[in-house]
Parts: sequence; C-alpha cells; structure tokens
Amino acid sequence: MSITQDIKCFLLKNDDTYTYTMAKVFDQETVMIDNTLWRNFDKAGVFIDIFPIDGLPDETQAQQKNI
Repeated sequence: MSITQDIKCFLLKNDDTYTYTMAKVFDQETVMIDNTLWRNFDKAGVFIDIFPIDGLPDETQAQQKNI
C-alpha cells in the first residue's frame, strides 16, 4: 500500500509475504544499510514500526489510565 509515491506501508492485510503483526511505514527516498534486515526490505529505506494497542477500553477516561 502506497501512502505517497515515496512512502509505502506494509501490513498483513496488503502483503502475503509480510509476516509481522505490526505495520511498517517506509520512506523509499532514504537509504538504510543494515545486513541484519529481512530479505524483503533490504532496499526499503528508513522505517517506522506501528504497533496496535490491543484491549484498550472504549471509554476515553479508562483509556488514559491504560496508556
């Protein structure tokens, strides 16, 4: 899924080869050299991991206590 031409988002819903439970947003205009990265993202650039918050209550006040 592309957010813009240079920003790409990987998540389980849109990529059958993606195996992580969190989403990753990549800036493809950047370069990150790291030989320990996954085979699929070796030229993907700098990224941010986005983790879901599971089990968060519906009420705003209760949410603030859990964060």
